[in-house]
Amino acid sequence: MYETKRLIMNKGNLQDADKMFDNFLGQEETAKYMLWKPTANKEQNARWVAQTIEYAKTHDYFYIYEKGTNEPIGFISAENHGGGEWGNVAVCIGKDFTHKGYGSEALEFLLNYIKNKGGNEVVYTHLAGNIASQKLAEKFGFTYTETKPREVRKDNTVKDELFYNLDLR
Repeated sequence: MYETKRLIMNKGNLQDADKMFDNFLGQEETAKYMLWKPTANKEQNARWVAQTIEYAKTHDYFYIYEKGTNEPIGFISAENHGGGEWGNVAVCIGKDFTHKGYGSEALEFLLNYIKNKGGNEVVYTHLAGNIASQKLAEKFGFTYTETKPREVRKDNTVKDELFYNLDLR
């Protein structure tokens, strides 16, 4: 478990699955620019949460909780690609918790976490149109490098994916 000023990052609790469904995993608006579909119901959601909790045991994946309320509000993750390079950064905050600085606080935690794990370069991507993610990348000094087509399996479309890079050295 890790803490910031207003957030707790941990590997999640299955008992929180219903709140996760209500706060972000079951929301179409939250999943709009993500690569996953919102879960259809609380039973499907509980299975998904159980799978991600198992995944989180061996990966850099954290559920985000609001410290004052202990409400699960999203998740954040990244993958160590080796040689100091990290990528596949994901920041997801439920729609009722956006515009409060939680995404910035969570990404700041993740960048410090990566640096403490020996990371020196981070590749950050988002789908075209995700202005909030673009602003988050720019706020932290990521530099735009390129745009590539990305197959989005959740809806069988191809969308532009924007790539950014940040040197942590």
